[in-house]
Amino acid sequence: MKLILGVVALFVLQGSCINDECKNNDAYKITEAHLRNLADKYKRDLVLGGDILYSILYLEDISKIASRVAYGDVTVYLNHKDFKEDLKAWRKWLARHKCTLNMDQVSKTRQNLIQSKAWLGVKDHP
Repeated sequence: MKLILGVVALFVLQGSCINDECKNNDAYKITEAHLRNLADKYKRDLVLGGDILYSILYLEDISKIASRVAYGDVTVYLNHKDFKEDLKAWRKWLARHKCTLNMDQVSKTRQNLIQSKAWLGVKDHP
């Protein structure tokens, strides 16, 4: 019985360490940097361009969660609620995938954006 409890305790401790280690994953850090960039720089009624737009496109591509951004000649969030819901969905996705996200996925996402969004004039961001 003590052996079973010891094994269970070991798995619980190991699981908590793994979760902390996953946050040291470079792919996690890069994706989190895009979330921070968006959260820090976005302001209501802001026309989305440059690195903010790149972060939105990156998060859409890597998570496969479409944003609520209104794309057009002028790209904007139509209301602040949409922005907050997008940020919440991407944060939730990152929390679920922090241990499985890898640099291969990040590299493919970056390459996809560089090739398919050449009109942005970006080479790379965070």
